[in-house]
Amino acid sequence: MKKHVLAASALAATSLVFAAQEITVSGGNFISSNNNNYRYSDTIFNFAEGTNTGSFIFWADSRTADIAFTDGTVVNGAVLVGDKEANPLTWGRVASNPNGTNVRIGWNNVSSYDATIEVSGNSSVAIGGNWIQLTNGFGALESGKVQTKLYNEDSSSKSYVHIDKLEMGLSGLENSTLVNSFEIGSNAEFWTKSGIDIGKNGTSTQSTGGTVKVEMVGENNAMYVYGDSHIGNNNASAGDTFVYAKGTGSAQSGFYQDGGMIIHLSKKSDATMTSAVILDGNVEFKRPGGAHITLNIGTDSNSAGGEASFQVKGANNFASIWNATLFNASATGGKATLLIEGSGSTINVNSDLKVYGSGIVDGKIVGGELRFNIDDTGISTLFANKFSVFEGIITVDFTQILLNEVESEFTILKSNNSLADLFTNDSFNFIKRDESDIVSWSLSEDSKSLIISYVSTIPEPSTYAAIFGAIALAFAAYRRRK
Repeated sequence: MKKHVLAASALAATSLVFAAQEITVSGGNFISSNNNNYRYSDTIFNFAEGTNTGSFIFWADSRTADIAFTDGTVVNGAVLVGDKEANPLTWGRVASNPNGTNVRIGWNNVSSYDATIEVSGNSSVAIGGNWIQLTNGFGALESGKVQTKLYNEDSSSKSYVHIDKLEMGLSGLENSTLVNSFEIGSNAEFWTKSGIDIGKNGTSTQSTGGTVKVEMVGENNAMYVYGDSHIGNNNASAGDTFVYAKGTGSAQSGFYQDGGMIIHLSKKSDATMTSAVILDGNVEFKRPGGAHITLNIGTDSNSAGGEASFQVKGANNFASIWNATLFNASATGGKATLLIEGSGSTINVNSDLKVYGSGIVDGKIVGGELRFNIDDTGISTLFANKFSVFEGIITVDFTQILLNEVESEFTILKSNNSLADLFTNDSFNFIKRDESDIVSWSLSEDSKSLIISYVSTIPEPSTYAAIFGAIALAFAAYRRRK
């Protein structure tokens, strides 16, 4: 592969073709014309230290794009990546306003697509429009991987991406293996002005599949999402869409959502789609400035299938939510879950918690579910200032406890208002380690806490050996008598 270095204002032609090259771009103002088209095949663009770009657009004959922003890159215009099937008029129209253009990664009319964009080092990418990854009707996408990576290996500085909105799409094929991802690593910050909308691809007649994910893993990083976030697609019948956050440093990673968090179910009764937001330890989830978030899990009125969930796992999470609603009273199917696993996290619903649903129908949970997975550390308590509606199911799973003997009470829910008359025995779905275990539920004296009592004795391995030995001896004696 040939390597080239392009200095400031190096490209001014109206059409260029790059083939099997690695191009390092340095200096300022790379491709400032609004109407240029740049084609390349198996070409890697490296934007080197000090690069300050204008707008640029290009597509790949090979449908393969590798673009790296490193070591001080500043992008203020448009970045568009696609295949050669893209309409040139669309390119020109999009690029005509660099300060408000969209970043487009991927186009349609292909069966597989691979693209990688990296923002690393002390870099900043600011786009006045939307960052769009695969949302133009990818009905034929059978496979591929499209990924954006934002990170900085130097802990003394940060990399930034500032955009208007993040849009990421599923494939149009139910069995697609497509992976569409936006990854936020250590020492990086991601900002949007108008929210995120992931898993949105598909129409009412399409089956959609593959995986769409936004992941934040590492330390000294944060997501600032201003505007509503939509996770999943009400039109999808398949596919997995999720936001995943896990902090690994001494300080919590920040997931700051200003606006609503809407996690969708499907309107198709046979849907296998999943939509989730997962806090997997050491994450702070709240509105910027400390206010609260409105959380809607599976609240589409026409929902009929699929699973939507908000999950708090691991330890040292802090989630501050204003109102939380699970499911919709008029929906006919699907499951909407608020899951809490393990201890050491704080989960507050500071206004009203509402859970709609039909309970267990034909052995399957339909509607809202509060799920508590208890392990050896115990469980984190869900606090709701007001718990006004409960028509769903509370699942308590004890199978992750490894201790041999358990006799304990777990406070799984607290409220500032009375919980009396909200629950019956049919409200609970207990998953025991052994059928001989004893589980019961009760309310505190003031009826503001929900308490689960659990008694279980699992014999030590030596006890198992003794039991099996006794059985063997009894069987041998029986045979002698015969």
